[in-house]
Amino acid sequence: MQAARQAYVQSLACRLLTNLKDVVQPCLQRLSYATHGVGEGNTSMAVPRFYKTVHVTEAEDGYQVMLDHRLLRTPARHPLVVPTRALALAIAAEWEWQLQRIQPFTMPLMSLAATALDQPKPRGEVVATMLQYLPTDSLLCRDEPGPLAERQEQLHTPVLLWAQQRMGIRLEPTDSIFGASLGGDQLAAVENHLQDMDQWQLAAAEQLAASCKSVLLGMAATAQALSIEQVLAVARLEEDHQIERWGLVEGGHDVDIADLRPLRVAMPLTPHEFLLATPRGAYTTVLVRDGMRLVNWARHVERLERSLLAMQTAFAGFYDAYYAWKEASRAAESTLLRALLGPPIRAALQAAHAAQAAAGDLMLMIVMVPAPAQPSGLDVRVHAHPYSSSAQAGSAVILGGPRSVPIGKDTGWVTERQMLEQQRGDAVEVLLCSEEGRVLEGLVTNLFVVAAPSDGAAAPVLWTAGMHEGVVWGTVRAQVLEACAQLGIQVVEQAPSMHSRHTWTEAFLTNGLRTVQPLTSISCGAANVWGHKRWELRFPEAPGPITAAVHAALLPLLPAVDVADL
Repeated sequence: MQAARQAYVQSLACRLLTNLKDVVQPCLQRLSYATHGVGEGNTSMAVPRFYKTVHVTEAEDGYQVMLDHRLLRTPARHPLVVPTRALALAIAAEWEWQLQRIQPFTMPLMSLAATALDQPKPRGEVVATMLQYLPTDSLLCRDEPGPLAERQEQLHTPVLLWAQQRMGIRLEPTDSIFGASLGGDQLAAVENHLQDMDQWQLAAAEQLAASCKSVLLGMAATAQALSIEQVLAVARLEEDHQIERWGLVEGGHDVDIADLRPLRVAMPLTPHEFLLATPRGAYTTVLVRDGMRLVNWARHVERLERSLLAMQTAFAGFYDAYYAWKEASRAAESTLLRALLGPPIRAALQAAHAAQAAAGDLMLMIVMVPAPAQPSGLDVRVHAHPYSSSAQAGSAVILGGPRSVPIGKDTGWVTERQMLEQQRGDAVEVLLCSEEGRVLEGLVTNLFVVAAPSDGAAAPVLWTAGMHEGVVWGTVRAQVLEACAQLGIQVVEQAPSMHSRHTWTEAFLTNGLRTVQPLTSISCGAANVWGHKRWELRFPEAPGPITAAVHAALLPLLPAVDVADL
């Protein structure tokens, strides 16, 4: 189930829901040729719409689409059960947008899902066909030296580096008209990678290979080594070069652009969509300055160590293969993780540069997916996305209870917190509290509250939840404590109690992207999970003097590591 979620089809569905209607009729007529069709696209033979409503329900192994009370089935009469709600909703939307008659060519996701479930061609035949086209893969065929060849090298290299890191093979491009000369070991490595895919991944890779004229590109996209915007730039490179040089040919270039337009509409994935589309695992989000320098990198590696252990503890056996490899390696865990993380991070940032997405700061999401078949027991997923600072002062609202996996950063939390995010209104963060009224942390932040002096204290005291209270291990939190020690600010590592809020004078949030975000107010929402009475506390200034002092002292404590030094 988890492996299936990484297929391109599911990640595409996340964005396609709102965009498909405007794209599908003018642009998708030619997409069905590579999929197991639910019809041939002959509008004169189209079946009239025979249902009134479309909805999605949960099934034992995923989600299913219902036409009135009827379960939607594939052409081979298999129940159309898909792994994610997002994909089920997207397919339901395709059926909802059929008006008087059913036009199958306007339902690409239905076709892809049916292909994955019915497998109309034997698996071995699909893999053999893809291998047959590998020597003439567009990424292995270079133009003669010149501007196009230089651009090919720039855009193709990240994919070839991914193949080398993922499959252990080095693929050399050629300018020969006969294609690349591939050895038996290289073909065997690619075949093994394709055979290891589940039915959803293979269907997605086959469709992408046909659309993009590249098996390697289809494999990399399915593995989420590149965003689809980057995939699109590579797939259209030669044709865009010809258009720039000679102009657009009507009836040719424009139709090819239309074929790939759904990919452009659907991507790039937002960070939230990437995390939802990726199988569950420990993760961290790193701020990358100027597209090259990873801020506070050592702390992020430490956070991954702690999150791996937290998830292994919470879900017995979740990372057994990884910990077995770690023990056999007899090396420091941080050393092992740095060696694993370096290549995919460099590939992701190089791809972001190639797609001209790295002119400014980036947020880099790293997910450690359990993968027993890999030597390390881990499949490292990396996604780079443009980032602009959003640390302006704002309000926070208390709504939720403690997180399900204490200390660790877990992508499963992304799904669990969605309901709370929808209720936050204008607040910059939703806060979590205990039943006793102790305010623990935010959904993605640590919370610090400044309280007026009490019990003979001469200066204000900074309160923040301790690790013993199950809050996430924040990458900036430790440096805040170090900054407070330098400034002589007393810190109590205990969650502040809402019952003592009359002593609070200022507050701020921290995480790896926002660094320090001052709060203008904290409120207890009427819909909070514990039924605490509603209240609101406004602070006289934001940032307050303690917040400002901590922020100034904190910045020098956040070193940045150049990607070349990973």
